[in-house]
Amino acid sequence: MHAQFIKLGNMETEVLKQLFQKIVRYLDNDQTYADQEWDIIVKAYSGADRYYHNLDHIKYMMGKALEVRHLISDWDPFAFSIYYHDIVYDTRRKDNEEKSAEVGQLAAANTGLGKVGWEKVHRQIMATKTHEWSEDEDCNYLTDIDLLVLGESPEVYQNYTVNIRKEYSRYLDFFYKMGRKKVLKHFLNMERIYKTDYFFERYEEQARENLEHELSGL
Repeated sequence: MHAQFIKLGNMETEVLKQLFQKIVRYLDNDQTYADQEWDIIVKAYSGADRYYHNLDHIKYMMGKALEVRHLISDWDPFAFSIYYHDIVYDTRRKDNEEKSAEVGQLAAANTGLGKVGWEKVHRQIMATKTHEWSEDEDCNYLTDIDLLVLGESPEVYQNYTVNIRKEYSRYLDFFYKMGRKKVLKHFLNMERIYKTDYFFERYEEQARENLEHELSGL
C-alpha cells in the first residue's frame, strides 16, 4: 500500500508541500516531523545561488513523476528521492550526490519507511550522479525525470542553460565551457540518454538535438 496522489499539471509550492507531508504522515503520522523536514527542504532549495536546482525543479520532477505513477513499483521511497536528490548542491563540490543521499536516507530512516525503503532512497539519489542504466527500474525513472529538461522545447532548454550558467557564475567562461562540453559529450555518448522506454520515446530525439546545438555553440 502506498500514499495515493492525484495527477497534477502546473504544481504550486503549497501542493508540493502537501504531497511531501502526506507521505510522511502516511509513513508515521508525525506532523511535527513533516513540518520540520519541509522547512529544511525549502531552505535548501531556496538558496540565492540556485537558479535551476531549486523548488521549481522539484515541482517539475514531481509533476512528471505523477504522470508515470502507475509505472513506479515503490512510490514512497521514489518520492523521497525526488525531494532530497539535490538538497545539497554546491558547484564547488564534487560530492553533492553523496551528501544528498546521506540526508535523504536519514530523513527516510526517521519515518516508518523501513530499512529497505531508505536504502532505496540512497541508491536512487546516488544514481543521479552518472545517470547510467540501473537494474532497478525505479532508479531509471528517477534519473530520466531528472534529465527531462534536456528533451524539452529549444526555448525551455535555452532557459535551462542560462540558469545553469548562473549557478556556475564564479567560473570564467573558458573553464565553464570546458566543463560544460565534457558534460554534454557524456550524455551524447550514451547509447540512450533516457533509460525507460516511456521517456525514451518522448524525449530522446529532442534531447540530442538540444545537446548538439548547445555543444556547437561553445
